[in-house]
Amino acid sequence: MMTETSAEVTTPLGDGRRVIGFQSLNTRPAYWIVCVDSSWSLDNNGKPDTIYDHSDEICTAIEEEFGIAECGYCGDRYGAAGCDECRDEPEDEGAFPHFRFGDGVCWFLIRDEAAQCVQ
Repeated sequence: MMTETSAEVTTPLGDGRRVIGFQSLNTRPAYWIVCVDSSWSLDNNGKPDTIYDHSDEICTAIEEEFGIAECGYCGDRYGAAGCDECRDEPEDEGAFPHFRFGDGVCWFLIRDEAAQCVQ
């Protein structure tokens, strides 16, 4: 399911029993709904196997499902005036739910120990 502010990643990670919201700080308030392993800790207070430890894996799943919001050549948003590769691309080519990393990510719990990931 996708709304203006959320998009669901259909590939579960790990056992897929913990449902989180995952945000790029550049796309807030929009977020991706991701089913992750129920053993992955939500905090980073010295616990092993945290969401942070798996953030690259989560970002890759989002990129694979929705694409990347920036031109691979110039690194700017699609439609950048000075880029020969993307200047003719529409600016909304990189709009949410395309992934834009930028300044970092954050996450929050939506549902814990779900019977299964919503698909």
